[in-house]
Amino acid sequence: MFLRMLPLYSLLILIGICDASEAPRPIRGNIDLLNEEGQAKIKDFRTHTVVTATTNPDLIILHGNTTQKIVALTFSEGPNAETKNLLTVLMANNIKATFFFSGEVIDKNKDFVKTIADNGHSVLSHGWKHVRFPTLSREEILTVIKAGENALQEAIGNHPPLMRTPYGYTTPTTLSVLKELELSTVLWSIDTLDWAPDSTKETIFANVVGTIQPGDIVLFHSRKITVEALPAIIDALKKLDYHFVTIPELLATPS
Repeated sequence: MFLRMLPLYSLLILIGICDASEAPRPIRGNIDLLNEEGQAKIKDFRTHTVVTATTNPDLIILHGNTTQKIVALTFSEGPNAETKNLLTVLMANNIKATFFFSGEVIDKNKDFVKTIADNGHSVLSHGWKHVRFPTLSREEILTVIKAGENALQEAIGNHPPLMRTPYGYTTPTTLSVLKELELSTVLWSIDTLDWAPDSTKETIFANVVGTIQPGDIVLFHSRKITVEALPAIIDALKKLDYHFVTIPELLATPS
């Protein structure tokens, strides 16, 4: 009963999986707006992901390990019409962010993707398509990841050995493939829940500004509600003296 009452990171420390300086922070983002089934799935995902990241720190990245007030804004999906609107907001605030695009979409938007990278943003792969890895064989997962990397290479050239697995999957088979390809998957420490049907500008704002910590990686998507919420989030984080970095910059920042 006592162990059940402990926060996840405290339990990891207690049972000796990691020490206090190494324990990944919990993934945040208020899930109350989801139904009971949705909340249960997100809780299970977060628990599994933090535990798996603890034992596979070279393969799974949840946040930067720094005390500096920096944050990485990341956007999955796209490129689409809302990606252009997000870029407008970022440009107006002189902020560089990180975009994760699927290979099949990159193939249809190579010039746009290259322009995003040329403007100083980090562009990384989200696999070839947004598929659920637990339903695929190892060979199929390998094909999806390699195809995404190849599409990105054709569009922008060399890029860091980083990607984001679709849906953030970190199954044992997925990790085996990542290790073979010498890749790491960049996930997140803050989920804005901008993907949830009942999300509002206010809930997205609260999920970020109300929980921000140094080195956080924030998960956004290329959606209209995100475009609407982003300016206020940026303004609030600036007032808290946060600086904005890309994922490669975040990982290169000393603790």
